[in-house]
Amino acid sequence: MMLLYLSILFPCLLAAVQVQSSETKNSAESPIVAAGLPTDEFGDYNGSDLISWVNSSPQGVVHPSVRIGREIPGDKSTLLGLFVSSDPDTEPIEKGEIIAQVPWDLMIHPGNKYHHETFFSCRALKNIVEELKLGDQSKLAPYVRYLLTQNLDGIPGYWSEPAQEFFSFVLDDSLPPFEEKWRHDYAMKWIKNCGGDPNIDPLERKAYFLAMSRDEDTLMVPIYDMANHSNDADKLNTLSYKPTSPGDFFQFVAARKILPGEQIYNSYNRCNYCSDADFELCETFSWNRTPDLFLEFGFVEDFPQTWRFEYEIDSSDDDDDDDGDDYPQISVTAFCLDKN
Repeated sequence: MMLLYLSILFPCLLAAVQVQSSETKNSAESPIVAAGLPTDEFGDYNGSDLISWVNSSPQGVVHPSVRIGREIPGDKSTLLGLFVSSDPDTEPIEKGEIIAQVPWDLMIHPGNKYHHETFFSCRALKNIVEELKLGDQSKLAPYVRYLLTQNLDGIPGYWSEPAQEFFSFVLDDSLPPFEEKWRHDYAMKWIKNCGGDPNIDPLERKAYFLAMSRDEDTLMVPIYDMANHSNDADKLNTLSYKPTSPGDFFQFVAARKILPGEQIYNSYNRCNYCSDADFELCETFSWNRTPDLFLEFGFVEDFPQTWRFEYEIDSSDDDDDDDGDDYPQISVTAFCLDKN
C-alpha cells in the first residue's frame, strides 16, 4: 500500500490540483496583466519593478545577471522563477557572490519582536495583512502588488471545503500528510491564536497562506521568495543568511558558479532527515518532509524525497502495562527516496 501511495496516488492528487489551478488561472485575464505589473513579450511577469526597487535602496543588491521569468520564455508549461540571464555578454554568478541582498525595510517582518530562531509570529502575519490592505499605498507597494497576484490554489488548506473533504477521505488519516497538520491549521493558528477574523476575511486568509508558502520563518523577502525548490545536488546552487537581529539585511548567495541560462534554486527543506547538507549551513532551519512541502507549497518535490509514516499498534494484550492507562503505541517508519 505504501509503494502504491508513493508511486501512484500522491502524484495523481497533485495532477488533479494542477488541473484545477490551471483552469483557474486561464479562466480570466492574467492577474499580473490586470495588476499592471511589468511583463516580458509573452505576458509573463519579469520582475523589473522589484529589481529596480531593491537596487534603489542603499543596502539593496540584485545581481545584474539575474532574470525573473519562465524557464523557457513564452512556454506556459514551464515554471516561473529566478535564472541567470542567457542574453549575450551576461556574466555568470560566481561562487560567493550575492544574488540578492534585501534590506530590513524592504521585508515584511515582525518588527522588534523578530528573533533569528522564531519560526511563527502572529505579529508578522498581522503585518502582512496590513500591507496587503494598504495595497498601492504601502511603502512596500512593488512587493505587495506582486503578492496580491499570487495563486494559492495548490495548497490543501486553501482548497474549498468539498475538495478538503475529498482529500481527507482519500488519505483516511492513515497516510501523510495527516489531517491534523492542514485541515484546521488556519482556524487554530490564525483565528484562535492570533485573534484573526472568525468570519474568514478573504485578505486575512490570503495573507496567512502567502506566509505559509513564501516566508522564511517570520520574514517575507522579495526576490528571494521567487527561487524554486530543489535538493538535487546537481541543481541546488545557493545559500541564504537571515538577519541576526532586527534591522539587519537578508542575503541570498551563490554556493557555486551559476552559468548563464541556469536556474537559481533554493532548498525549502535543506536540513531534512535525508539531507547530506553541512548542518552548519542550515541557516533557515528547514526540516520539512516531502508531504509537508505539499501542504505548504502545493507541489510534490522531485527526488530526493523524505518520508515518515506513523501507525498505531494494538497494545491491548501487553501484560507489562499495569498502570491501567490505555495509551496507543506508535510505530514510525522513516526513509529516503532517491531518483536512483
